[in-house]
Amino acid sequence: MVAIAILVALFSRRPANPEAPVARRSAVSKAAQLPLPPLPKSPFLNVSENVPYVGSSRCVECHAEEYESYQKTGMARAMSIVTAANAPADATYHHELSGRRYEAYREADKLRHRVCFDGNGDSSSDDVLVDIPIDYVIGAGTHFQIFVTEVDGFLVESPMTWYASKPGWAMSPGYDVPFPQAFERGVAEQCLFCHAGRAEAVEDSVHRIRFHELTMGCERCHGPGSLHIQRHSSGEALAGSDDDVQDFTIVNPEKLPRELAEDVCHQCHLTTKAYVLNRGRKLSDFRPGRRLHDFRVYYQLESINEPMRVVGHVEQQLLSRCYQESDSLSCLTCHSSHHTPEAEERLDYYRSICLECHQSAACKVDRDTLASTSPENDCVKCHMPRVATKTLHVAATHHRIGIHTNDQITHETENSGDHPATQLRPLDDLSHLSDLDRTRLLGLGYLKLALRQGPGSNFVWQRSQELLLRTREMGLREGNVDATLAHLFWGEDPARASRFAASALESPLLSAESRVNALFALASNRRQNKQYEEAIRFVDELTKIRRHSADWSLLGDCRLALGDTRGAVEAFETAVAINPNLVPIHETLCWLYQQQGNLARVERHRHIIERISAIDQRLRNEP
Repeated sequence: MVAIAILVALFSRRPANPEAPVARRSAVSKAAQLPLPPLPKSPFLNVSENVPYVGSSRCVECHAEEYESYQKTGMARAMSIVTAANAPADATYHHELSGRRYEAYREADKLRHRVCFDGNGDSSSDDVLVDIPIDYVIGAGTHFQIFVTEVDGFLVESPMTWYASKPGWAMSPGYDVPFPQAFERGVAEQCLFCHAGRAEAVEDSVHRIRFHELTMGCERCHGPGSLHIQRHSSGEALAGSDDDVQDFTIVNPEKLPRELAEDVCHQCHLTTKAYVLNRGRKLSDFRPGRRLHDFRVYYQLESINEPMRVVGHVEQQLLSRCYQESDSLSCLTCHSSHHTPEAEERLDYYRSICLECHQSAACKVDRDTLASTSPENDCVKCHMPRVATKTLHVAATHHRIGIHTNDQITHETENSGDHPATQLRPLDDLSHLSDLDRTRLLGLGYLKLALRQGPGSNFVWQRSQELLLRTREMGLREGNVDATLAHLFWGEDPARASRFAASALESPLLSAESRVNALFALASNRRQNKQYEEAIRFVDELTKIRRHSADWSLLGDCRLALGDTRGAVEAFETAVAINPNLVPIHETLCWLYQQQGNLARVERHRHIIERISAIDQRLRNEP
């Protein structure tokens, strides 16, 4: 029988010596009785969630020139269908750390990715772990391209990424480890938000995705276009639309105040340590023309003011003296969604922007130094240098405009990873929100930080517990908070986690991620209490909304306990197909197949165990 400890490792961590307060049961207020954070009025008519999208194809009918220029930008190529014709070159990549071989090759009109144990170079059936066709490519190819595909109806990421700077194939970010995932990392709606035009999770799922528009389209920056089309098709002004000032049926970011214009960019390009959705809001609720912080709250570490630390482009820009002393400098000052300068014009293009405020003669670098470092007098090269990032083979332009030295650049590169800083503060002023909502948001933000920091984040984990329990004391009964508490308490107090999970599932407004946390907590608790049939009921629902080896491992464990050997084998085989690294499950399958006399399957799983064990032993012997 598979040890439940395997599932603990796959789902949760238990912090050392947790000391979280106990929530008082006297609070009886329901979330429905607490008003949602209000949305300020907007002059734009298309910011309402009831205004339909139309798709970029309708925009082209009147704005062909603008659409054509947009197609030359990276945003327009953020995601596309991959074929044998547009895929990068075939190649074989040997990953020494894991002892595996990764192959990208074409078959018919499809790109395929294959994962094998590294051996004598052939792809015998015993060597191949996964061999799968690829459906989509994410990224324009400027830095790298990530590949995703649909497996059993779920969208998952390939462990192979194409890096333009090499150029060539290598491990995807996060996969360069001794025992990497295969095709287990699911691609969720929030992962696609900044790459696909419009994508949504379906059927309360996490990784079952429906694409309404695959490429990043016009309406992501201009808002839904149906009212705009209605206005110009009828020739009659809509109520509230003042044509003498501005057509308020559509948003033009260039005509917005700086804060609103930047939020159009920030919806994708703001990447802090954690962001949390406001109560009652969905990821897709934001519309250009509104303030982003009315839908999502972004948190950064208190240590953000460390000199030259590598953070997201937006945070870097906000720390720039140029930005702080200007009332007009924004993303749109240098970047246009309708024009990307060609390589030969970039130097003059960007330098001319700098010289709108700065005089060329103001450069204080002596001529000899300038001649050796930047003979072309490239402002960007010196004041926004390219620096290495945590992502393999990728360097990025630093957006903190300033005077950079080599020592500072080295320092920021070395310190670009997560560190044990524990204090979060919001990027924006949240005084318009209630104390309850600020407490809720911060508690959820600390969990995001804890999951990102990993081991050693016990204080952050406990801080999330304390804040979220406090929201319950303040009267909030919200499914997403209760599901998060189920996640937080699952490792240390499964019974309590189960109660939070049951409460979460009663909520009509539960996110897919929260539903997963609640279902898994309940399923594992019932398994521990030997209530196998009830556990199966919960885990069956889990397998319909995400593709994860932990769910199938749990299902197999329950079916085996009930004497359903066939069902157990099917579940365990699915688990190792998703994650081939699960040695205990391979061992269980060997035992089950041995009982059935299926020696071929026994040998198959023993072979995999031997290969994984050899890699593990090699790693143990290395200094």
